[in-house]
Formats: sequence, C-alpha cells, structure tokens
Amino acid sequence: MLVPVIVIEGKSAGESFTRSREVVRGNGWNVFGLILLTFLLVGIAEAVIRLVFSPLPDFLDAWLGSLVAHSLTVPFAAATLTTAYFTLTASRSEPAEPVEVTPA
Repeated sequence: MLVPVIVIEGKSAGESFTRSREVVRGNGWNVFGLILLTFLLVGIAEAVIRLVFSPLPDFLDAWLGSLVAHSLTVPFAAATLTTAYFTLTASRSEPAEPVEVTPA
C-alpha cells in the first residue's frame, strides 16, 4: 500500500512504510494474495496483448506491444491497489487525509 499512502495521504517515502504497515495490519495475507493475483492477471493480459503485435518487425513489436499493453493494464493495477487501500482504511474507520494540491 506504499503508492496509495504516498499519493493519497501525501506521506514521504520513509513515512509511507510505517503507514502502509498500519493500513495492512491484520490483513497481510489477503493483501498479498490480492497483489499476487492482480499482477498475475496483468502479466497474462500483457502477454496476450504483446502476442497480437508479434507479427510486426522486432523493434515495432516490442515498442508498440509494450506501449499498448502497459496503457491498458497499469490503470487496472492502480485501481485495484487504490480500492484495496480505501477498503482497508474504511474498515478501520480511518478517513484518508487528502492532500491539497495547488495549481502551478
């Protein structure tokens, strides 16, 4: 839960390890299984997508296949981890403290 803690709560990298441990406490195996399943599904989806691009020349196959595969699968992984974060913090009645973003 490091990335959701850093992005949503605005913690530093060092603080996020402690906070992530607090968020996951008591649900370690469930979170581990979720992460394992998520990245297994992402890996399978990326392999299938890259297989579609395999008839192309080597460079184009690797570049375009990776671009499309990552564009489609990374948002799924991010949404899964973020949903898990909100589920875990809601179950403990810990409202997330959103970070105020000032426009540049």
